[in-house]
Amino acid sequence: MLDALAGAPVDDVTETWRPLGYNIRPRRLHAIARELAVAGRLPDLEAVIETEGFARMDPEVSYPMAGSFVSFLLDEAGLPPFKSLARSSHHQDPVAKIREDFESAYGGPIDEWWARWLKLLSH
Repeated sequence: MLDALAGAPVDDVTETWRPLGYNIRPRRLHAIARELAVAGRLPDLEAVIETEGFARMDPEVSYPMAGSFVSFLLDEAGLPPFKSLARSSHHQDPVAKIREDFESAYGGPIDEWWARWLKLLSH
């Protein structure tokens, strides 16, 4: 999601978020995602999907990164898989269950979606 956000034109990101009442946030997330990617500060996927790992992260990295990845998922696959994942998973589930629920909702492993997002950030 960070990749999609970082690679999207700022005006497109702003238009996508405007109905939610966020006019400045998309521009900031876009900029932060790109900066984190360029600086090599993005964590590995395992740290992100494990609750304790995510909680230990610097919030200046974790929250923009999570917001960007979620935006990427919404942009690429729409709301239905996101809602399905939200209904089936709990943040305290074991990583294996979260991975299984993600794959069921999105039709592919989270690792592949994460790699696509990272690729988008690098452009």
